[in-house]
Amino acid sequence: MEHHIGQLVAGVASAMALGLGERARSGALTPSTKWQAGELLAELFKLKRCLAGAWDFDKVAKEHGTIALRAACSKLSPETVDQLIAGALDILADVVKSQSN
Repeated sequence: MEHHIGQLVAGVASAMALGLGERARSGALTPSTKWQAGELLAELFKLKRCLAGAWDFDKVAKEHGTIALRAACSKLSPETVDQLIAGALDILADVVKSQSN
């Protein structure tokens, strides 16, 4: 389960990086990048809700997301990986917060 969560977090972080590049080039994200990020975030949201209270989801997500992103993108600096993972988890926290109200 930890591996799956890490892969999802790394996927969101990768979609964010892709989206930043798209915005720099054309001023907007492509529909496919928006869709991909949305699907990954929805899956993470479901898992976080299902596992609430069972584990420290945020700790697992950060740790295993970092491992997965570093493995997938070895050319990224550790600082960039940390920023992308933190950004992905910040977005997830915003989604959780918006759905709690």
